[in-house]
Amino acid sequence: MQYFFLILAFLLSFFFVIFALQNAENVTIDFIVTQIESSLALILVITLGLGMIIGLLVSSFSLIKQRLEIAKQNKQIRELQKVLDSPQEKPEIASSPASNHE
Repeated sequence: MQYFFLILAFLLSFFFVIFALQNAENVTIDFIVTQIESSLALILVITLGLGMIIGLLVSSFSLIKQRLEIAKQNKQIRELQKVLDSPQEKPEIASSPASNHE
């Protein structure tokens, strides 16, 4: 499995270098009042990284919400299990005259 990740890392690095060499021209980005000039490859990698960070943040909120709901449900299960496990007085069922016909 280590060799798989090593080969995968090598291939990704190789493709990144080729990508950077083929997209080395400078581009200008205008954003509100700021102007940034950098290589296209760098701009795309930074944009990809920011997108990944934003995606992780958004998904972490739903993951936290899900974990809180699971904790709440586990607490409810424990409380209900205590009720089931506790000794309770069971009412005696009186035999009715209709059921004694033999």
